[in-house]
Amino acid sequence: MIGDLIKKASGLAGKAGDLGELKDDVVLLKNEAVEIMKEIEELQKIAASLMQRQKKVMEAIGRIKGFADGGSQNLVAGIPK
Repeated sequence: MIGDLIKKASGLAGKAGDLGELKDDVVLLKNEAVEIMKEIEELQKIAASLMQRQKKVMEAIGRIKGFADGGSQNLVAGIPK
């Protein structure tokens, strides 16, 4: 009977240790998820910036093509003051 109690107690102690490790893993995963979300936000900002830059480049290309086609008014009208 006492031997059974000792076995149960040691089994429970082992499970408690496993729960501690599990808790550590959960905290690690939570922290990683937070960091991943921050990095995704940064990448979204970079993507938005690149899209704006691409738009400006495409507009400039359009103005240059318009000028090359003989429409110099398009080029002058598109130059920011």
